[in-house]
Amino acid sequence: MLEEGRRYLKRCQNAVLKVAKFGVSLVFDGARVMVHSYSRCVLETLLSVPDNIYFTVYQVTGDDDLTSAQLLKARSNVEYVRIRDSEVGTRMETIDLVFTGAEAVVKNGGIINKVGTLPTAICAKEMNKPMYVFAESFKFSLLYPLNQSDIPPVYKFDEAGRVRVDYTAPKYLTLLVTDRGLLTPVAVCDELIEMYT
Repeated sequence: MLEEGRRYLKRCQNAVLKVAKFGVSLVFDGARVMVHSYSRCVLETLLSVPDNIYFTVYQVTGDDDLTSAQLLKARSNVEYVRIRDSEVGTRMETIDLVFTGAEAVVKNGGIINKVGTLPTAICAKEMNKPMYVFAESFKFSLLYPLNQSDIPPVYKFDEAGRVRVDYTAPKYLTLLVTDRGLLTPVAVCDELIEMYT
């Protein structure tokens, strides 16, 4: 059991780098990338983009990770802009790509993530902008929510009783960038079967 645990821990530690390896190919020269919610996978991907590719990151505020802001601002090929969540709809017209992480990837290919992911995804879909989810495969879950009320309360609310996550259906997502490769939302169920059988 200990050996199996060590192997699993090593796989988890390497997962972020594998996700970044697959995700970096999505960023092109001149790309305008909107980032919703802090994600180690998204940050590692953006930091892995070669120096000869210049792009702009629009970070939705409320994601108060100053370390990622400092790291991205230090890159000479990245223009970093913080925007309010109320600007998402207005800015979406000029965006090329939308990146987000996930707290969980559920069985139907949807995600549970920081509150605000759902309206961002709906806006991206309406304006024909691709929405990519960056997540390690250990975040794949056997949960099968159909709506917001299906999220277990223990995950949905913070200590103060405020909503902290929402459910985004697979129809709003373009691809999932995982350590198992680039997956369509419908392929998640097959991956779960392979992982848990």
